[in-house]
Amino acid sequence: MLHILSWNCRGFPWNKGPKLSWISNDVDIIFLVETWEHEESKVPNIDGFMLWSISNKRSSRRGIRGIACYINKNISPHVRIYKNDPHNQYCWMEIKDINNKNSYIAICYFPPSILTSIRRRI
Repeated sequence: MLHILSWNCRGFPWNKGPKLSWISNDVDIIFLVETWEHEESKVPNIDGFMLWSISNKRSSRRGIRGIACYINKNISPHVRIYKNDPHNQYCWMEIKDINNKNSYIAICYFPPSILTSIRRRI
């Protein structure tokens, strides 16, 4: 059984606030959305995890959007990024279990402005 943590961190001040050291190594996958990562404020590394992070490059002073995936190093050989969005709004991961069966999980963040425009078209 996978243990997954997901958090909409709403632009947590990575370079000013507490780090993510409180996260247990019992967690297999951590998803962060709305990271607002940019050159001056990077999503931190977590000991025991591999980090895959994408951000929107529109702003150098304050990032917008952004998603991050932390994969516990114990399962990282069985996980790969399967597909990601060219607009940095979603990512699919493929996970192989002990029976060599594939499972898929996605992380996504669609800002309210996009959802509003979709609703108008419906």
